[in-house]
Amino acid sequence: MSRENLDVVRAGYEAWSRGDVDSVLASLDPEVELHDPPESPDAQTWHGHEGYRRSLEQFLTAWEEVSIEPEQLVDAGDKVLAQVHYRGKSKGAGVEVEAHIFHVFTMRDGRGVRVEVYGDERQARKAAGLAATPR
Repeated sequence: MSRENLDVVRAGYEAWSRGDVDSVLASLDPEVELHDPPESPDAQTWHGHEGYRRSLEQFLTAWEEVSIEPEQLVDAGDKVLAQVHYRGKSKGAGVEVEAHIFHVFTMRDGRGVRVEVYGDERQARKAAGLAATPR
């Protein structure tokens, strides 16, 4: 099942890159929970496909350009840790941002049921049930 989980997550990122939100949602359980980074001052939890869409709309309102590309996917049993290269250009000021962020997907029956976003690798690895640093 772990290889399948990696394939589902990879396909979800590919769909996101194409702007194919419906295919992204197909990789997520209808009752998915999306958790904003805990360090965000207004962090919240989004519920279901509709919550995912609202989260995406809110996120995209701040960006003129944005790309999210997975650099590494790590199998953690029923979880997948994704190290993601994030690039964006803000609307208005045109400030360019580049960072690495981490997504932890909890998978069940070939779909993501929980997605957690982290700015800190150590927190993400802990959430995925992995050692604090890669070996």
